[in-house]
Amino acid sequence: MELRRFTDIIVGNYEITEELLEAVKAAGIKASRCVESMLQKIEVEKTEREISLVIVTPEELGFKDAALMVDIIKKAKEFGLEKCVPEVAAQIMIQGGDIIFEGDVIVAADAIQDSDGDLGLFVLNCGEIDSVYGVNDGEMNYDMCSDDVLVFMQSVLQKVGV
Repeated sequence: MELRRFTDIIVGNYEITEELLEAVKAAGIKASRCVESMLQKIEVEKTEREISLVIVTPEELGFKDAALMVDIIKKAKEFGLEKCVPEVAAQIMIQGGDIIFEGDVIVAADAIQDSDGDLGLFVLNCGEIDSVYGVNDGEMNYDMCSDDVLVFMQSVLQKVGV
């Protein structure tokens, strides 16, 4: 399978979560109350580094029908892909303002509990910058359609500034 490059971003460039949240707001990114509560719960990376992100569908990983998120993540590992670190969704929106694609992209990561007590994953829609975040049922037993688009981390490229 040929991996499709999504973008490269830097993570770990904010010391605390509150700084990351301020950057999200400064970038003009609007988030619902539930999504904002999810963002408040993420921990920022302690080491600044550049990561490469790729997009894949469950179908490209070999699933012909709907698949469980937990199975998709296991299969993605066989292709050298990893779940995204928690701050990836926010960093994509802060750093990747020029990324344009059609439809929603689901960030493959650990699910985070929102203010309503539901587990969720970040869903990015770069077609409308005002509504880039959404919440999806992020339990690892969530069924993903074969044509859903997911973002995974490919590998650590380098430490920034080294």
